Amino acid sequence: MPTLSQWSLALLSLLAAGAVGLHARRSRRR
Repeated sequence: MPTLSQWSLALLSLLAAGAVGLHARRSRRR
């Protein structure tokens, strides 16, 4: 079972990836 620290890291990475993807999509659309 993953530890709390691992869970937080995974969630943070997922959130960061989603934010970056959304930002890139918005800036690329114009």
